[in-house]
Amino acid sequence: MLILLGVFEIVLSTDFVKEKFVPPYLRQWARVSGEVMAMFGEDVTVSGTAVSSTRYEVNIKKGCDAIQPSILLIAAVLASPVVLWTKVPGLILGLLFLMGMNLVRIISLFYIGVYYPAAFDIMHHDVWQVTFIFLAILAWGLWAVWAANKTADVGHAVA
Repeated sequence: MLILLGVFEIVLSTDFVKEKFVPPYLRQWARVSGEVMAMFGEDVTVSGTAVSSTRYEVNIKKGCDAIQPSILLIAAVLASPVVLWTKVPGLILGLLFLMGMNLVRIISLFYIGVYYPAAFDIMHHDVWQVTFIFLAILAWGLWAVWAANKTADVGHAVA
């Protein structure tokens, strides 16, 4: 797993990824976050990676993108000693879960900024960072239990 994490980190540190992948990815997070907030009646404007209103603005930067927790999940699933077909649901559902939670994180930080700005830095840097690592491990753990049961079921069926 450490080798996979190292490979992912090397890829993320390339100029190509930093210049061609990350900026549009961050803009996409801003756009989606703004659209969801607008669906719930928030009057927001999205400009680049910033989601703003007359009440507050969040700017989505590297680190607010769920890439690191996603890499942790991907590496943990890929390194697990089960057949490939059991890894696919873990990757897809785990990544969808982390993406959904990242959307919750971005929107919650916006509203924390609106209603309790003194807590923004603590929530952003301390609470949500730790929570996201926990969520990645939780997603992997839930998948691992499922994958172990699937592997055991297949093993019993063959015997």
